[in-house]
Amino acid sequence: MNKVLLLLFLCLNFSFFSFAQSENNVELPYFQNDQIIERNKIEIFPNPAVEHIFVKIENSELQKVEFELFNIIGNSLDIKPEEISRNTYKINVEEYPAGYYLLIVKDPITRFNQAFKFHKIK
Repeated sequence: MNKVLLLLFLCLNFSFFSFAQSENNVELPYFQNDQIIERNKIEIFPNPAVEHIFVKIENSELQKVEFELFNIIGNSLDIKPEEISRNTYKINVEEYPAGYYLLIVKDPITRFNQAFKFHKIK
């Protein structure tokens, strides 16, 4: 009986641990008609950037996209993203000094949150 309880306890711990590890916001690809479909595919370009960056979101399930910009030491910077077409945004970075920046793409409704690093030059 003790062995069964111990085995049950260990199985529950391992299953909880693996569940906790899978509770992140990274969307995994899934198969549909023998093709891999990647949900919430996000591209940041150009990298390195000079005046602005574009954010393109494909296969999106995001409902309310928000952006945050941080310099490499963690200071939050004000940005005003402009939606230039459906799921494509333009962010002006011309006024910031050269260096590395982190752009956070998030959706509070679906609890999506993903960071992208880009290099600003000149």
